[in-house]
Amino acid sequence: MDRTTLKRINVLLVGQGKWASNYVRTILAHKACNLSSHLGSRKLLAQLEKDNQFLNNLLENQQIELIVIAIHPSYQKLILEGIKKFDGQIILEKPLINKKSHINFYEKLNLSIKNKIVVNHSHFFSMSFLKTLKDIKRLCPEKMYIKDYGNGPYRDGISPLMDWGPHAFGICYYLNSSLEIVDLKKVSQKKSEKWLFKLKGNNIRDIKIITGNGFPRRNRSVVFFSKSMSILKFELDKTEEVESPMSKILSDAIDRIRHKKSDMGVHFTFNLALMASKALLEIKNID
Repeated sequence: MDRTTLKRINVLLVGQGKWASNYVRTILAHKACNLSSHLGSRKLLAQLEKDNQFLNNLLENQQIELIVIAIHPSYQKLILEGIKKFDGQIILEKPLINKKSHINFYEKLNLSIKNKIVVNHSHFFSMSFLKTLKDIKRLCPEKMYIKDYGNGPYRDGISPLMDWGPHAFGICYYLNSSLEIVDLKKVSQKKSEKWLFKLKGNNIRDIKIITGNGFPRRNRSVVFFSKSMSILKFELDKTEEVESPMSKILSDAIDRIRHKKSDMGVHFTFNLALMASKALLEIKNID
C-alpha cells in the first residue's frame, strides 16, 4: 500500500520556542503527519493544575498517536508525569535532564512510558552516521576526537555544557559502556563557555572532546584513529540524505506506531540521553 493512502498520524506538539518552530515546519511538511494540537508549556501546565486529566483527555479525544515535547527539561518532566496511559510514541529534546534531583524520576519511569520515548540525539537518525558507527565498531579504534561546538546559542536556565555536551557524550556512550574523566578544562566569558575533555572509555581508551558555545564558528566532526593514523572522519552537520534527521525521527516514530513495534529500536537514545545527562551533571558539580 502506498504510504500516501495511509491514515495520517495525529501529533501533539508542546513548545513555543525556536526548536518547536522547527518541528512545526517539519510536521506540516511530512506526508504522514497531522498537527492536531500545538500548545505552549505554560498553557498546558496551567490546564493540568486545574484538571490532572486534561492531557489524557486531549490525547484520547483528538486520537493523538505521537507527542513531541520541545521545552525546558524541568517542564518536560511535569508533562510526562501527567501522561497516565498512552499507546503511541513520544519524542523529547535534549538535555533530557537539567537537575540532579530529576534523575531518579527518569530512572524509575514506568516502562509503559519509557519504552515509547525517543530523545532527539539527531546524529543517531542519520543513516550515514549509523553506518559509520557500525564500521567503527568493526575497526576497533584506539582514539576518538570530537569537535562539537559553535557560536551560541545562549539559553536561559540551561548551561552551555548541558546544551552542547549531550551530543558528544551520547556518541561516547554509544561506543563505550563506561567513561572515566581523565582531565577537563573550562574557559568561560559571560554566557559563553569552552570545554575540553580527556576521557577514557572501556572500549576506546583515548577520547578528546571540545565543545561549548563560546567559539567564533561552528564545527561538528568526529575523527577515529588507529594508533597514530586517522582511519575515519565524519562531519556531523554534512549529510547527503534526502530526509533531514528531524523528519527521520518522525518517520521512525510513525513506523513504530503503524507496525506496533515493541523492540528497543531507536529507543536506545533514551538510555544514551540519560547516561549523558548524569555524567554532565556530575561534571557541573566538579566545576
